[in-house]
Amino acid sequence: IIKSAMAYLSMLRNVT
Repeated sequence: IIKSAMAYLSMLRNVT
């Protein structure tokens, strides 16, 4: 789950 959350945040940051 931690890795998933990290990837999710990375994706959101990339979108911004």
